[in-house]
Amino acid sequence: MRYGLLFLLLIWANIASSEELRAAPKTIRLAVITSDYNDTKYDLELEVDQKNEVQKIKTRHVGKNSVKEYGLDVLNKKIVLVKAIGMELITLRCVEFKPKSGCDLEIKYPSNLAVANFGEFQAKLVRMEKTWELQSNNNIKFTEMRLIARKLANLLVGIKRIEIY
Repeated sequence: MRYGLLFLLLIWANIASSEELRAAPKTIRLAVITSDYNDTKYDLELEVDQKNEVQKIKTRHVGKNSVKEYGLDVLNKKIVLVKAIGMELITLRCVEFKPKSGCDLEIKYPSNLAVANFGEFQAKLVRMEKTWELQSNNNIKFTEMRLIARKLANLLVGIKRIEIY
């Protein structure tokens, strides 16, 4: 009887651990991206596995609920987030990306398209014990990025700056 109970416990433990390994990926919302120019909102998200390691970075257009996914194979490369008229407008790059610890982030954006000038915003993707977060270069957590428009004669010509909250 004692061995039968032990055998059942071992089977149960094996089933529980195999279900844990097959657990669905978890999505973590890192930040919402907004603008003072229009009402469009995007969520910047991570998809992590059961070991809390990054599998994908995602952008979700909140109003349309459309999602773009960027897998591990492209995270060390430049990712085009916004493209218009055949031109890369906003790009994201994870410098020396590691699924277990994160990376330094570089976001390039048009500062003034009238003179083809681009700006750069730097941040960090950081793993905290059980979750992930975005941090400024001063190690301050933020969950919102607000793009402040640069206008010329009331027309959008670029992004003046990116504010974080």
